[in-house]
Amino acid sequence: MSLQTPSSTVPNATLSLGLDDKSEDTSTPFGKAVRCFEIVNTNAEGSIQDMHQNRIKSLRKELEYLKETSWKYDPIDKYIGQSCK
Repeated sequence: MSLQTPSSTVPNATLSLGLDDKSEDTSTPFGKAVRCFEIVNTNAEGSIQDMHQNRIKSLRKELEYLKETSWKYDPIDKYIGQSCK
């Protein structure tokens, strides 16, 4: 989306808002801010994905440990009076 400035001030000048187009116009402060926001947003998405993968790894590791050590413990149902299947 671009806006035309009044022709009395600057003839044929346009201001790029960077909302619809993906142009890399960083010549204006607004363009630099939009580009900075895009970079931060992309990095944040990557960080979120990395944190998710680390949580999944941690949970899988804990699940493996529980599977390996489950023979050491009696089922809790035995202690609370529930029937053990």
